[in-house]
Amino acid sequence: MQPSQFILEAYENVSMERRDDEMIESACSQNRCPLARAICVMLLVCIGAAMVASAACGQEPLRVRRNFFGCHNLMDGGPAYQTGIDWTQEMNGPGFVFDWVRGDFELWMAYCFQRNLIPCMRLQNGNGGELPSPGYMGNVVSILCNYKLAHPEYADRLVYLQLWNEPGDARDYVDPATFSQFMIDAWNTIQTVVANAAAQNPAIAGTFKIMTPGQNGPAWWEQAWAAHPQAKFCFDVWATHPYPESDPPWFNHHDSVAYSNAVKTIDSYVLDLDKLAENHGGYSRRGVPVMITETCYGDHLGISYEGYPKTTRDMAASYYQQAFTDYWYKWPEIVAVHHFILCNWSWEAFALVPAGTGSVDTDGDGILEPASVYPQYTAIKNTRISLENQNKLAPARISKYTGPTGSISGTVTRSDTGAPVKYATLYTDGYEFGHVSLYDGGYVINDVPVGTYTLTCHKVGYLDASQQVTVTAGNNTVANFSLVYTGKDATQFYFVDTAQGSCPGCQLCATYLGQTFTTPSDVGYIKFAAAKPNVGNLYLKFSILDGDNPNAPVIGTWNSYYLEGAFGGEMIGGEAPGDGIPVQPNRTYFLKIERTDGQPVYLYASNANPYPGGCA
Repeated sequence: MQPSQFILEAYENVSMERRDDEMIESACSQNRCPLARAICVMLLVCIGAAMVASAACGQEPLRVRRNFFGCHNLMDGGPAYQTGIDWTQEMNGPGFVFDWVRGDFELWMAYCFQRNLIPCMRLQNGNGGELPSPGYMGNVVSILCNYKLAHPEYADRLVYLQLWNEPGDARDYVDPATFSQFMIDAWNTIQTVVANAAAQNPAIAGTFKIMTPGQNGPAWWEQAWAAHPQAKFCFDVWATHPYPESDPPWFNHHDSVAYSNAVKTIDSYVLDLDKLAENHGGYSRRGVPVMITETCYGDHLGISYEGYPKTTRDMAASYYQQAFTDYWYKWPEIVAVHHFILCNWSWEAFALVPAGTGSVDTDGDGILEPASVYPQYTAIKNTRISLENQNKLAPARISKYTGPTGSISGTVTRSDTGAPVKYATLYTDGYEFGHVSLYDGGYVINDVPVGTYTLTCHKVGYLDASQQVTVTAGNNTVANFSLVYTGKDATQFYFVDTAQGSCPGCQLCATYLGQTFTTPSDVGYIKFAAAKPNVGNLYLKFSILDGDNPNAPVIGTWNSYYLEGAFGGEMIGGEAPGDGIPVQPNRTYFLKIERTDGQPVYLYASNANPYPGGCA
């Protein structure tokens, strides 16, 4: 164990309010040499005293991101829950674990506690047309509270509860208005149960974090909030299921690469947070922490809308490494990310561990490891270890924080125009706290321990800006940012519009289709183009021509992309290699799309594709 890891573990023990001598004995017990143990004890007495004093005034001593690694286990068709939790701990270290728990609730929770993992469970009394029951949710929470009352050493441990799976999906469908009423009723029921338990042991108060279902899509939430806007305040954490399929992690909203309403991204939840922040009957909410309870880069998944190839397991492993290191790590609104799925007979293409794999304990620590794994498992584990070795990742907080806190809020705008800047990342030192600006540039960061921080605002295409902020107990600190725009590259999408037959020099059915377009004043590269063929089993070639006609000279080089059979009508995109094809601002070009076999191609009308107005 490295000295830095000693410090982090010691602090976790302090936060659990263990006695100092117990903390020191636990942290030093791994040193077998008496002299080494004596030195360790002296060091930790000093460190522990400083941390206790710091914790007493609510100041965070870490200033680094806490472990946010999780995994969706799903016992149904997978290994026994004890085995799955062990495998998850081996991969994620002191982080999170998620499962759709349908029985033995307290035993599942207790095993997570014993492994120092944060339990996150989905509660659902049925599916396939059955309505969600507030009483069922209350009964399960009562079982969990009774366990905590019987085992007070776990009373202050955090538990995350997701109510329902995907109410907008046919398998679990619930009408939006009905579901938002359920959210209100379930919240009130659960709060009553927890309050009754907290009356017997106050440490239980505030330890159950209620989460939304994993429903994605602002249209569904618009209906839910319109019916019962007060439901916006009937949960603690925004749970979400962003499935990027084959779209790489850099195709995201935070960096303004994805088109404006794209849902196949690793951060599509920002579209839902926009709806949460909008005003519905006087109700608006921001600054809610986010937990990704399902997401996946699997084996040969999906058909790409943007021309990216379907993923293999090796590609998925690389994507996960990039997503965790370069994106999710730097988006501090995210509490945890749970890959779907650890191991399951029914979902083998998604799995991190092959179905039927046995267990081993190679290091003798009593924690089972899978005997065989897919590359994604190894990539996630190695990414977590790498961050820890760089002192960039602290253990997850397994117990509730009891120190005083405040909040930070403000608006992010563009310095030259005053226009709001959406999806900028606001973060404190080491990405420990933060959130994302939304559609109007506004942001809120809640539950920040009191103290002074460096708050940084980051957005691709703008210069970073930082300022010192001081958070005081129970108060809000305002920090506005005016960002200097540096110009964006390769973020415009162009497509052939056949709705009006506006194809200079060609017909609707020809060996090529195309149209002119004029570049905006702030775009220096063209990265993507898109078309929607009506048949599958074909390759499309995309070209940018330097002029206003199909005979103009070609500039740059594009990759050809294949649309599989039975996928006619899906969007297929062309991507220029590297940064994209350099273009001049305010200049007219011709986008040409051809079948590489020379056969005629017909493209669907523009009103059937996801690029409204031609650009995103």
